[in-house]
Amino acid sequence: MADLETTKPDEAKPAPSLATRVADLLAEEGYRPHLQEPEGRYRRIFFKAEGARFAVRLDEQDPDFVTICLGYLFEEPVPEVQAILRAGHDVQAEAKVAKFFLDPEGKYYELQAELFLGGHPLNPRHLERSINVLRRAAAEFHDRIRTAAPRARA
Repeated sequence: MADLETTKPDEAKPAPSLATRVADLLAEEGYRPHLQEPEGRYRRIFFKAEGARFAVRLDEQDPDFVTICLGYLFEEPVPEVQAILRAGHDVQAEAKVAKFFLDPEGKYYELQAELFLGGHPLNPRHLERSINVLRRAAAEFHDRIRTAAPRARA
C-alpha cells in the first residue's frame, strides 16, 4: 500500500491546443483532418468534405476566432479580373458569412467563413453550417463566372 504522504498527485496535463481540439472535432464528425503546421502560433488544418478541400485557420492565442476556408485555382484562361471581383462581391453580399478573397495575381480565389466563437468552442453545428454556406457560395460564384465570361469577352 502506498504511503499517502509520499504519493504525488498526477501532475496536471496541459490543456490541448486549440488546433488539437479543432482537429479532434473534425475527426469526431467523420472528417480526416491533417494538421499542416504542428507547431507555432498560427495553425492550419486541412480536411475534405464531399470532395472539396477545406482549411481551418486559427491563432492559438485567440481561441475565439476561427476561419474555415474553401479555395480553388482558376483554370486557363483566367476570367477577366473585373468579372471575378463582381461575382465574388455579389456572392459575398448574399452569403452573409462567406468572405471572398482573390489572389493578387488572379491565380486562385478563396471563400472564407470567419467565426467569432465568443468564449464557446467550435461545435458540429458551426462546422456543418460553415461548410454548407461555403459550398453554396462557391457554386453560386462558379455560376456567375460562367455567365459573366461571355459578356466580358464581347
